[in-house]
Amino acid sequence: MKHPNMTIFFRKVLAVALCLGLLFSGIKLTTTFSAAEEMPEYDGPEIAEVYVESVTIQNAVSETQTEAETIIVDEDTLQLKAIVAPDNADERKVTWSVTAGSDYIKLYKTDDCIDELGPEDKVEGGAAVYVKGLAVGEATITVTTVGVDENEEHKTATCKVTVIEPEPEPEPEPEVILVEGVAIRKDEIDTEAETIYTDEILALNAAVDPDTAYNTNVLWSVTSGDDKIKLYKDESCTEELDPEEDEIESGTAVYVKGVAAGEATITVTTVGVDAENEEHKTATCKIIVSEPEPEPEPEPEPIDIEGVAIRKGETITEAETIRVEEVLELNAVVGPEIAPDTKLNWYVASGSESVTLYKDADCSESIGAYDEIEIGASVYVMGFAEGEAQIIVTTVEEDPKTAGCVVTVKPFVENVSIRKDETEAKEESIYVDQVLPLNAVVTPDNAYETNVTWSVTEGTDKIKLYKNESCTEELGPQDKIESGMTVFVKGVAAGEATITVTAVGVGPGQEARTATCKVTVQGNTTASGYVKSVKITVDDKETSEIEVLCNETATFEVEVTVAGNASREITCVSSDESLVKITNWNLDEDKEGVWHVTITASDQPGTVKLTITTVGKGNNGKAIRKELSVSVVTEKTDWGKKVENEGVINYVDDSGTTSAEVGGKENGIAWLKEDSGGSSAWYGIDNSNGEFKQGSRFWVRWLSSEENAAEFSKYYDMLDDEHKKQIKDDQLWIFLAGVTNPDGTEVTNLSSAVNLYVQLGNDWDKDDINAVFISQVSDEELIASFLKNMNYPSGSQTFAKVPLHHFSPYAIYATNTAQTSEQTSEQTSEQTSEQTSSQTSEQTSSQTSEQTTASGNPPTGDDTSPLYALMFAFSLTGLIILARKHRRFYDTDT
Repeated sequence: MKHPNMTIFFRKVLAVALCLGLLFSGIKLTTTFSAAEEMPEYDGPEIAEVYVESVTIQNAVSETQTEAETIIVDEDTLQLKAIVAPDNADERKVTWSVTAGSDYIKLYKTDDCIDELGPEDKVEGGAAVYVKGLAVGEATITVTTVGVDENEEHKTATCKVTVIEPEPEPEPEPEVILVEGVAIRKDEIDTEAETIYTDEILALNAAVDPDTAYNTNVLWSVTSGDDKIKLYKDESCTEELDPEEDEIESGTAVYVKGVAAGEATITVTTVGVDAENEEHKTATCKIIVSEPEPEPEPEPEPIDIEGVAIRKGETITEAETIRVEEVLELNAVVGPEIAPDTKLNWYVASGSESVTLYKDADCSESIGAYDEIEIGASVYVMGFAEGEAQIIVTTVEEDPKTAGCVVTVKPFVENVSIRKDETEAKEESIYVDQVLPLNAVVTPDNAYETNVTWSVTEGTDKIKLYKNESCTEELGPQDKIESGMTVFVKGVAAGEATITVTAVGVGPGQEARTATCKVTVQGNTTASGYVKSVKITVDDKETSEIEVLCNETATFEVEVTVAGNASREITCVSSDESLVKITNWNLDEDKEGVWHVTITASDQPGTVKLTITTVGKGNNGKAIRKELSVSVVTEKTDWGKKVENEGVINYVDDSGTTSAEVGGKENGIAWLKEDSGGSSAWYGIDNSNGEFKQGSRFWVRWLSSEENAAEFSKYYDMLDDEHKKQIKDDQLWIFLAGVTNPDGTEVTNLSSAVNLYVQLGNDWDKDDINAVFISQVSDEELIASFLKNMNYPSGSQTFAKVPLHHFSPYAIYATNTAQTSEQTSEQTSEQTSEQTSSQTSEQTSSQTSEQTTASGNPPTGDDTSPLYALMFAFSLTGLIILARKHRRFYDTDT
């Protein structure tokens, strides 16, 4: 800053120079200073400094002082300037800054708002700065003087700037569009006449043209026949329409109610006018009201069929037994009781050689598989040959329902004979008061009716017949006695009598089947005694067959009961001593008449007969013989650990496979109980037709989703997609089954159908069950039979019977009846399948590999995990049956 004295000095010099110039104008100054010569130093009084006294902010446009301004965001630019007082202050520059709300405004040096003004930039007092709004809000601008006041302080001024949104542009005045026409409509269609019944309600509306007219309201009125109809605003007809006051918007329904028979006219008038004549437009509709016709009986609503059942008379049946040439009448009923009109198909699924279906009781018109039979109509089943047949009825609809009935055809009685100790008895001799046990044997033993009646046809005063050995319950000629059951003949008086046995189960038109036995009653009672009975027991249980392992010994007891002083001695003979030798028999000192017999088996398997004969004679004077069948079997160490279930011998190997030996044709069903992971089920294979050799191995292995992963996945993946989509929740499980020949080869194709039986639980719905044969090409749907009360080693239970023609993969599953939409189901199925397959495959593969390495064998056993963890494969010689973990098809009561 310049020194104040120097400032005053220069001002005086200038004043003197100006005066001299005026006085001596035109006179040339000859005296000059040298350029290099310094100006003489001023030595006069000091010049006073001018300080800043104040600063204010002005609107640069209006040039008025301001402390608050409003601008529009992104549009307005506010011009401000700072006025420094006094105007001759030595320093008039200022700095500008946004001291609050810097997010809402910015300061610029020029009006194009390009060069931003910083808080350090010094601006001349009175020079404009430019403020631009960035966002809606409030900000404060502060101006600070560079120069100071007499107290050496800078002066400041502030201005509050409010940034606002721009006001919306006013909407243009709408164009006035006049009415051109109007029409009355019903259901979007113009109408000029309608017919209704009394008390019927008709919905109409008015359509103004154009629909953009400035006023589209209308007035409704009944211009004629106002005693025939009424107009209402609401469908319930509680608010009547005023024809002069109520303006109804175009398109809004009004309701016409028929009051009385006759004709009426409805007129609609527009509130708005047309352009040409400024007239209101009108439209009319003629309403004809008539009395209603009697209401027809409502059509029955379609009812979905929930199921079908086969009945005999009025009783639902799943199994029936008839004789050859007998006719069984059946019918079918669908549920619910009121069902839509539908038809039924009847056919014989298996066993067609045993039965045929007919439409009439005379069995003259047979039923074809595609014949449609009325619901409730009778069909007639004729038995042709001994055997078992599966009859199926199915509804004819898109989602057919199916029911089955197993019909067993049995032969008539061919012969009957009277026997004593398994020898035919035609003539017998007893003493007075002596009791003679006899029995009757009917052939064949599987005849439909094997009962017989006993009677004394001659000599009724010589003998009596009794049901019990103590002769307290006399046998009448009408009493039906089961074939093989013992009847007791007691001598009453000396003489001769004839006993006649008559078979009950004789076919229509056949001759009676009878047998007779002559009985001589002797009065001499001086005989020393006789042998009454011989009984063979093992572990206190009477038996006619035992089993012994190769190179092992076995013991059984022979109990001889005598009358009087008869001898208690016995003899024992083996039919083949190279297989079984009788090594000892001795009388038990503690038990009267009981002999202990020990036998020793060779190292070769086989079957022999042991004959036990009493030395003392029987009451007919003949020796009593008893035969015992002995089976010599090898120890099945290669089949696994021996386990006994309800008297049935099973074997379980290290892989979890359970086995049972298949006996001969006469042994019927071979049973085994598969038990793993806390869950178990019985399985049976029927060898009644001798399909499998004696000594074959029937085996079952239940697969776990975690422990047998690879075996499951292969055949699950082979299932058709349509079947996979139908599987309900986790209602499926899987096991392998087959039969191994005695030489170790596996049985594959079967010469005739063989029934496989699978025990079921109590929570399957029969209508949701599906059974298929899994194929590489296309799954083959099967028909399974449902046996509600089938006898098996543990009692009676529900079983599934599946006829097999070969051992190949099968699946049994419950159908999902509560599915979402097909698209959602497919998407969910695909996503779940991909995710589960990927995750389970990696995880299970790792776990299975580790377990196999540790134990040397893959892990086995049961598992209750849901299907989504089950993705595995299985050997080609096995049978896969996928079914619900609880192992059941349905639980309808028989």
